[in-house]
Amino acid sequence: MNERDTRIKRRVEDLVARLAGQDMQERWKAASALSVMGASATSAVPALIDLLADPELGDVAAVVLRGIGESAVPALVDVIGDREHSGWDLAVQALDSDCPDAASAIPALVAELGTHARGDAAKLKLGRIGSASLPDLVRVLASGDEWATVRAIEALATIRRPCPAAVQPLTELLRHPDPQTRIAAARALGCIDPEGSLATVLSLLVSLLRSSESVQIRECAAEALGVIGSKACAAIPALIEATHWADSDLRTIAAHALAAMNQRTACAVALPILLAFLDQVTSSTDRCKELPGNKEFLGTRALRAIGSMGDHAQSAVPTIAGHLRSEDLGLEAAKVLAHLGRAGQEVLLDCFQTGEKLARVAIDAFRSLGAAALPLLLTGLGDPRESVRYHSALRLGSLGRYAVCAIAALRDAALRESPRVRRAARIAVKSILHSARRDR
Repeated sequence: MNERDTRIKRRVEDLVARLAGQDMQERWKAASALSVMGASATSAVPALIDLLADPELGDVAAVVLRGIGESAVPALVDVIGDREHSGWDLAVQALDSDCPDAASAIPALVAELGTHARGDAAKLKLGRIGSASLPDLVRVLASGDEWATVRAIEALATIRRPCPAAVQPLTELLRHPDPQTRIAAARALGCIDPEGSLATVLSLLVSLLRSSESVQIRECAAEALGVIGSKACAAIPALIEATHWADSDLRTIAAHALAAMNQRTACAVALPILLAFLDQVTSSTDRCKELPGNKEFLGTRALRAIGSMGDHAQSAVPTIAGHLRSEDLGLEAAKVLAHLGRAGQEVLLDCFQTGEKLARVAIDAFRSLGAAALPLLLTGLGDPRESVRYHSALRLGSLGRYAVCAIAALRDAALRESPRVRRAARIAVKSILHSARRDR
């Protein structure tokens, strides 16, 4: 052990001793000091495990154990396996899901899925552990425990990994007497990436969409088809049929699913429905008050669905541009315009001239576009409006090494432009060159 390791060991021993003291302020300071040491604080794991049951410092101990990482996992798994341990919830929070050894906690977590107090925490952690949880979760589907079954289904949907073994039990659960179980099963079928069973899953979801007596299950079937995305193009006719149903929520969900297909015919049907829904969300009339849920969330979701259509939604550019001044949806509208081809991007260039607020929105949208913004920003560098040239130069600088090909144009602007644009062009050239050197 070298001098540095010896010094760290003594430091950890001192902090652990202070954790066991009576002075609460000193204990807090010791825990805070351990929290920044990471794996170097491994020798403190036993003391931190004991501290999980402390009502004052349990949360801090969980944070420190999480930071220690892999070497803390075995001790945390032991706590999770002890159903009587008062620090169980904090141990679950502290467990590093990405560590291979975390899989040893799966049986104990699965055992808690049916409990009221710990079921949701167990479900979330199993979902984060990922593929290693799949076999145990599939077995729970046949357990007969209603709460455990629903949570296992939700965890499967969260993992989103190929799981052909789940197709049959999920299919059987579509006939479960509990409606929430049926709804969860329909939604999960779209998330499990069934590989060789895709045709079977699509057939089931289309059948549910067309013939289920429950509107909620129809909605979940449409949502699941949207999650599958372009692989579910065979379901487009059924989804188009669903856009004509009387239930407005089903029409909107079907339109979202059609947008996810990114296919011309599907997008042509989905676009007017989504635009009408967006108008309803942003309306100040009674129609907006009838909508359930958070209006910003619903509007953002509709905008993203439109953005996912890409070139198929170019006709929506004027309507989307009308939402740029919205407090809640302005930035999302700008990001959508950035992905709707040249017409949408030119609207964003115009924002550089319109005012400071819209300019900031456009800047953030171009940032989300990344290197794909390069051609339009080069065009903006030659725009007759000074504000557009200024912001285009700054945005080119933010692209770093991806904008190396713009250096010549920027250097020319640094010589010939107005003082404001010259300054922006010089800053951009420095940023691009610095990024290029750093990435060599």
